[in-house]
Amino acid sequence: MKMIRFLVIGRVIIAYRQCLESLSMCRWNTTLFIVKPTNNLAASTSPDGETLLLQEHDGEYFLKVGGVPLMSTTACSSEQMMAELACGPGGRTQRVLIGGLGFGFTLRKVLELVSADSDVEVAELLQVIIDWNREYLRAVNGALLDDGRVKVLKKDVFKIMQSGGRYDA
Repeated sequence: MKMIRFLVIGRVIIAYRQCLESLSMCRWNTTLFIVKPTNNLAASTSPDGETLLLQEHDGEYFLKVGGVPLMSTTACSSEQMMAELACGPGGRTQRVLIGGLGFGFTLRKVLELVSADSDVEVAELLQVIIDWNREYLRAVNGALLDDGRVKVLKKDVFKIMQSGGRYDA
């Protein structure tokens, strides 16, 4: 019978296998696995006092609020589907409002779907999210914020909607 056991020491996992064919023939094979570190890239405090933390681990990015994961680059299909539903087929959407920048997945998909002369406004309450997209998340979203169709507004999306602005999506 083969059993695999793991021993965790800090950031190192030692996996070892014990062959229990008979007590007199026990052999130990060890394999060393190095756990890749999680890098804290930036931190800030939200208006309500929660800690915002941007992390990178093995090429993926994570945003935590108050220690709780809010979003990551490991799953972005819902953001892309939202853009597809809002913009519809054919790229006829001329003026789009996106509530929240996040990691830019919705913005990226909207820019793929709309025409070259469309206007896309992104309402983002937190300046640090805008800054982190420009500084740390270019590997994720490229230069989306530099696209001439994009205007980032440091405002509440609900206030923009109440102001009577006309948007197609």
